[in-house]
Amino acid sequence: MPKDEEVRSRPGLIIFGIIIVVGGAVMIFWLHSGPKVLPSAEMIQKLKTGNPREQVTAAEGLGKLRDPAAVDPLIAALTNKEWTVRRTSAQALGQIGDGLAVPALIQCLKDDNIWVVISAAQALAKIGDASAIKPMEKRLKAEKKKQKGKQSADLITLTEEAIQKLKGK
Repeated sequence: MPKDEEVRSRPGLIIFGIIIVVGGAVMIFWLHSGPKVLPSAEMIQKLKTGNPREQVTAAEGLGKLRDPAAVDPLIAALTNKEWTVRRTSAQALGQIGDGLAVPALIQCLKDDNIWVVISAAQALAKIGDASAIKPMEKRLKAEKKKQKGKQSADLITLTEEAIQKLKGK
C-alpha cells in the first residue's frame, strides 16, 4: 500500500528522448518520469470537481489507498450523472470496505446502468454486511423476470455470487 497517502494517477507518462551523434554514430536515449503522484486530499477534490475522466481516476486512486476520509466523497459520487463515475466510486467503496457505504450501495442496486448495479453488488459482498442480502435478492428477482441479453445474464451471475458470499457459502 502506498505511503504518505499518495497513489499514482493515470494521466500518462512523460516521455522524452535525447539523440546524440558522435563520429557519425547515432545514439538514442529514452528518458521518462512515471505518472504524476497525487495526495489523497487532491484526489478527493478531483472527485468532487474534476471532469468525468479525472473523477474516475480519482475514485480508482482513492480505492487503492483505502483512505477512510474518502468514504463520504465516494458516497456522494454514487449520484453523479456519469455512470462511469458511479461505477468506479462503488468499486472504490468496496475496496475501502467501510460499512457506512452500505445504505448508499444498496440504493445503487436500483441504478438504471447495469454496470453500476454489478459494481454495487460486488462492493456489498466485499464489505460483507448481511443487510444487503434482501435488496440484492430483490434486484436479482426483478432481473430474472426481464432478462435481456448478456449484460443481464452477467448481472444475474455476479449478483448470485455476491449473495452466496454474503451468506457465507
